[in-house]
Amino acid sequence: MRRGLLTLILALLGCAAGGTALTPAQVNEPPPEVREIFRLIDQAIQKVERDRACRSPRPPITTFTDDPPSDRFLATLGVLRRPQTAADRLSDEALKGLPMEGIYRDYVRLARTAIGPDFLVVPARDVDTSKPRPAHCTAELRRRVERLIRAKPARFKRRARRILRRVVRSGFSRPERKPVEGLYLFERFKDGLPASGGSASVTELRRRGYVTAVNRRSAPPSRVHGLVPDGAATVTAVYPRVARRIGNPKPRRYASRVKRSSPVRDNVFSLVVPRRLEDSFPPKLVWRAAGGRVIKVIRAQG
Repeated sequence: MRRGLLTLILALLGCAAGGTALTPAQVNEPPPEVREIFRLIDQAIQKVERDRACRSPRPPITTFTDDPPSDRFLATLGVLRRPQTAADRLSDEALKGLPMEGIYRDYVRLARTAIGPDFLVVPARDVDTSKPRPAHCTAELRRRVERLIRAKPARFKRRARRILRRVVRSGFSRPERKPVEGLYLFERFKDGLPASGGSASVTELRRRGYVTAVNRRSAPPSRVHGLVPDGAATVTAVYPRVARRIGNPKPRRYASRVKRSSPVRDNVFSLVVPRRLEDSFPPKLVWRAAGGRVIKVIRAQG
């Protein structure tokens, strides 16, 4: 199975709208039936892409702008409203290759969390630069998938059609749309350049923030970090003793329930949790104002 499709499987199984982000390592192997469905869909996609017009569009060339972000974007994140310093600035060359159009170069900011590491906040006019494929490509994909599942049981067919609809919406043939203003949040390498990261739209940031988890080892702890809109002074992650994992009916049991809090600085938080990477995405996040009042409770979707 191609790596790109496997990533899509994991994204469809594990990610929900709202600024959250799961890496492939955070999600367990999907059930055998689901893997078989994606294998067949992948087989169909490869046949459809023999038509040059149906091949995956090339990633866009990174572009930059000297314009400011929208008033709505600036009102969401105080880190963008503070003056840019020499420490914030990165050359256009350092940001080339990002899947973003219209990077607001004068609004790139370095965010320093209370416990480290540093992060780069890179806002852009459009963080969703996927291009639609012609309608006949989607029609041909559906025909080929129907041919491949013709002899399968009715339950398998229903599930395959449901997953195919999600594949089409999520990555194969998205409709034409307006630019999606948002940002990328990157960990910063010691040389100041961006490392791993993820993106969220302004709408997602206002609704759920952006959260991800990283761990460069196979054992705990893991680090959870993210970005929240103005007003949140602290973020608390709550983990039950039993971790229920996407795609795996067998939960993992830990010694105790865990609660970890982090102050928010430059709209960014970072905390360390005693969980393996696949169990580190917070089931519950609580945003609190400076006085301790709960602003919002975010529950993982899945």
